[in-house]
Amino acid sequence: MGWGEELWDQRPKIESATADNIEFVSSCKNLFQQMSALEIDYAKSIRKCLKVYQSAIPVDNSTAAQGYRALLESFEVMAQSHEQIGDKLNREIQEPMGNQVQQVKKHRQELLGECAGLDKIETKEMASLVKERKKYDKIEKDADDAQVFYEKSDRSDNITKAKVEKARKDWEKKSKARESAETDLKNVNDKSNEFRTTHYLVALPQVLNKIQAMDETRAQLLIARYGEVAKAYEEMGSLTLQGVGRLKEAVQAHNPPEDSNTFVALYKSGFGPPQDLPLHPAGTPRAAKATNTEQQQQQQQQQQHHQQQQQQQQHVRSEEDEALPPGPSQQIVVMYDFGGTNDGELPCSANEVVNLISNDGSGWVLAGKADGSQGYVPASYIQA
Repeated sequence: MGWGEELWDQRPKIESATADNIEFVSSCKNLFQQMSALEIDYAKSIRKCLKVYQSAIPVDNSTAAQGYRALLESFEVMAQSHEQIGDKLNREIQEPMGNQVQQVKKHRQELLGECAGLDKIETKEMASLVKERKKYDKIEKDADDAQVFYEKSDRSDNITKAKVEKARKDWEKKSKARESAETDLKNVNDKSNEFRTTHYLVALPQVLNKIQAMDETRAQLLIARYGEVAKAYEEMGSLTLQGVGRLKEAVQAHNPPEDSNTFVALYKSGFGPPQDLPLHPAGTPRAAKATNTEQQQQQQQQQQHHQQQQQQQQHVRSEEDEALPPGPSQQIVVMYDFGGTNDGELPCSANEVVNLISNDGSGWVLAGKADGSQGYVPASYIQA
């Protein structure tokens, strides 16, 4: 059953409840607005913290260094997730809710205006009935008074027959006027009852049912907003899990022996171990007597050892060069926004196309833009 049939006599409660319900929507809007601000502030706090520790990124390409980069990336993805959900709560949920509140308020006022219009018509109709009833009551009183006067005159010995007859005729005249007035009253009363039937069974229920539909729509839209919030946090969790997944991969890829080799390749000088100490160091009397032949032999041995070390380094570099991907002509797509706040990093926007310059497998790639700027971008952020 609708409100028009069940709550036709509870108009004040309908008006009060619908006003409270609209205020509840406004309260939810304020909640989402504050949550949006908190999420955005939280993202800023995470990035502020990361900025301190980004300078501690190791310069080597060890798997441990790659793990640290992946750790910072996962926190950056977390910041990005909170920033995105904060923006979504503000732009896609709370702002439309503000418009919804204004629209529902306006619709409610229009429907209450319809009720007020029906009330005026009813008041006018009832005023006509009251006026007709007062008119009838006066005529009926006159007829009753005329009857009493006639009956009293007819019983009196002091009143002439002529006066009694006059009283009787006056009573009959007023009785006929009462019958006519009663007919008029019945017509007005029937019309009023017909109006009331239409008013309370058709017109007023239609408006009250519209108010009910308005309130149900308000509730449905509000529940839909709750669903949008749930979906937004699900998407946030999915994005965060992607960052965590890359961190797990970096953890599993940790290889201590490989890191040790990387350390050696980074810092070794290329010179072999020192030669055996001579029996007689330079400057001693016996050292001066060393033949030129011995000195030449030592020099030749050192040169041969140095040449062998250079050949080994060239072989390692050639293998690394073969592992490099294609040069600047290869284009890649940056899948996520990357601030690039540290020296040597290249700021990029989501879906931006850049040129791949080099990829040494460290978890960072060297990329360049059309304007000539170059810098490093996380390898997990790109798509070839």
